[in-house]
Amino acid sequence: MPSRKRNKADLEEMEQALIRQSNELIQEGTFELRELREQRILLFLLSRIKPWDTEFEPVTLNRSEFARISGVSTFGGKYLSEIDEAIARLYDANLTFRGSRWIPKADGSGKKFMKWITAPEQNNRGQYILQINPDMAPYLLELRRNYTTLELAWLLRFRGTYTIRAYAYLKSRHFDKAHPYTFEIELDELREVLGATCYPKWRDFERRVLRPAFTEITARSDTDAAYTPKYTKNKVTGLEITVSMKDNMKRFAMLAEIETDFGEDQLSMWLNGEAAPAGDPQP
Repeated sequence: MPSRKRNKADLEEMEQALIRQSNELIQEGTFELRELREQRILLFLLSRIKPWDTEFEPVTLNRSEFARISGVSTFGGKYLSEIDEAIARLYDANLTFRGSRWIPKADGSGKKFMKWITAPEQNNRGQYILQINPDMAPYLLELRRNYTTLELAWLLRFRGTYTIRAYAYLKSRHFDKAHPYTFEIELDELREVLGATCYPKWRDFERRVLRPAFTEITARSDTDAAYTPKYTKNKVTGLEITVSMKDNMKRFAMLAEIETDFGEDQLSMWLNGEAAPAGDPQP
């Protein structure tokens, strides 16, 4: 069945699917999720959080739903192991703040390591049960100030490993959406923010991380992003970054392309949390 053409009301509803994160988490927290699959799993879990939630609810997904979210193909016999590997990578990812794995405990009694999710579970029907770690509550729940709202529709369009992180960081720095904003950042700090410390050389960092992320943000989202290297003694040590919003006409035109990217069935699952109507693939 061909997808119906979405009208303006549909597009406005699409814009209301939001993810909220504290600026501290975005600007000072680092996690190295190198694969797009686990990033998309995390996005789905974050998109289930509502502004009025006081705790994280477990999310239960069957195999086909999980495959659709993470981008794992259900053709062939390896998709179950690929899902397991994506979940394992997400579970193994530790957060760091300000370069330290030790995160202050909410009650002030000490420090601890912090993960994004609690131990994953699978019930007897083969469904996966995932839940955001309760320790993440100060950064994701009942946010009243110093937080950034991200539109899920744009995040779903990204394909690059570092684009989601770069987009979130730029949004957290761009307060006045009506006007372009320019700021400077040290190169080493940006590497940490993007979880890309594995590229210590500028040439590699720009080619593999910065240029692809900024190009994709400009081409596939509501935001235009550009950077200019800053030199100290002929060495790149920082960047001047300029961020601006596209006008409404361009934004709506790009939103209309999202259903083409995903298909109406998958898009409904992301935006409305609707389960697959039938048939869970069998191992």
